[in-house]
Amino acid sequence: MTKEEARRLVRKEKKQVSQEEIQQGSKRIIEKLMSHKGFSELEAVYCYVSYNQEVETKDFLYTCLKLGKRVYVPKIINGNMEFCHLRAMEDLKTGYQGIFEPADTIISKETEVFMVLPGLAFDTSYNRVGYGGGFYDRFLQTHVFKELVKVAVAFDFQIFEKVEADAYDEKVDQIITPTKMI
Repeated sequence: MTKEEARRLVRKEKKQVSQEEIQQGSKRIIEKLMSHKGFSELEAVYCYVSYNQEVETKDFLYTCLKLGKRVYVPKIINGNMEFCHLRAMEDLKTGYQGIFEPADTIISKETEVFMVLPGLAFDTSYNRVGYGGGFYDRFLQTHVFKELVKVAVAFDFQIFEKVEADAYDEKVDQIITPTKMI
């Protein structure tokens, strides 16, 4: 399946999903994230702020802050994505394309990170299809980590057997849905 076919199918499916289904599925995913070995072992967390019917991450971010994790969320700076420090949920402001981002621009220097990634579609070979901007791929290609655990979160309808991938596409280490861990 091509990336565009996967994007089209997932966007169509997302329109059919109720807010209640998003909340229930997100809750199950967050429970699995919280029990993930990488989450318990690493103190720095990079996580997107949910937007537009993605897996809801605000409760996860709040819990990370409450647990004393060092939390960083994406912010677009000069056309590139960086992960900037989030001290409190109240520090989130509307940013690039209406997506919440931190008011601060304190860019992370962390080298051991548990990263939660969004995406539109994924396959069972850990390929990730994003929204087409290439922000996550470029970020991962231009930053060096001592240890990085990349966990994608998605609803079951976002998982396919095989989705086209280009040489520059970064794979994830694991995919968590409401019903399974791939």
